[in-house]
Amino acid sequence: MNDRASALPLLVLAALCVGFVADVLLTANQLPARLATHFGADGLPNGWMTRSGHVRFTLGFGLGLPVFILALAAVITRLGGKGLNIPHRDYWLAPERRAQTLAAMQRMLVWFSCLLVGFFTLIHHSILLANAQTPVRLSSDNLWMVLAPFVTAIGTWAVMFIRPFMRKA
Repeated sequence: MNDRASALPLLVLAALCVGFVADVLLTANQLPARLATHFGADGLPNGWMTRSGHVRFTLGFGLGLPVFILALAAVITRLGGKGLNIPHRDYWLAPERRAQTLAAMQRMLVWFSCLLVGFFTLIHHSILLANAQTPVRLSSDNLWMVLAPFVTAIGTWAVMFIRPFMRKA
C-alpha cells in the first residue's frame, strides 16, 4: 500500500492504536486489583481477572487482532488474490486490475482494523464503568451504546467492501 489513498487509513489506524494503548495504560489504575471482565445477560459478573491480566489481555487482543488482519491482507496480496472471495473474482483479479483490486482490499481491511481498535477501546471503558459501580454490574444501556454502533459500523463496512465488486466496471 503505497498510494495516498492508502496512507489515510494507515495513519488513522496508527493514531487509534497509540490512543488505545495510552488510554488503557492511563486508566488501568482506576480498576480494582481483581475486576469483573465477563458479564452474563443480566449484567452481573461471571468472570474475573487481575488488573494486570486484564491490561495484557485487552492490549493483546486490541492490537493483536488488527495486526492479524493486516498480516492476512498482506498474505492475500502476496499470493496475488488467491483465497480472496469476491463477486466477479476472475474479472477483478485479471492481471490488468489485480493490483488496484488488492490495494482496495487492503485499504478496506485497514479500516476494518480501525473499527476493531475502536471497539476494544469502548469495551475497556465499559469494563471500567461496570467495575466502578457497587455492586459491579454491566449496564445494558452501556452495552447497547457499544454494540449498536459497532454492529452498524461493521454492516456499513461490509456493504462498502463488497459493493464495488458487485458490478464490472
